[in-house]
Amino acid sequence: MPNSAEPIPFKKSKRTTPMTSEEYVASGGIRCPYCDHDDVHGDSIEVNVDGAWQDCYCPECENSWTDEYKLSGYTPEAEKN
Repeated sequence: MPNSAEPIPFKKSKRTTPMTSEEYVASGGIRCPYCDHDDVHGDSIEVNVDGAWQDCYCPECENSWTDEYKLSGYTPEAEKN
C-alpha cells in the first residue's frame, strides 16, 4: 500500500494547505483535497486483505493522492431456499 505520509508538492492550487484526511473524508472525497476542484479522476481500485486504495489525480491543479478504503461490514443477500 502506498505511503500516505509523504507530502505531495503543491502545483497550481487555490488552497495554501491541503485538506486534512478528516476534512477529505467529511467532504465525501468527491473534491480535490488540494484545490477543491470537483472533476477528479481515479484509477482502478486495488484490493488486498489490508483494505483497498485508488490512485487519484486532479487535472485542474495537477496534484495526485491515494484514496484509502477499509471494510466496514457486509449486507447479506436474501436467504436461499
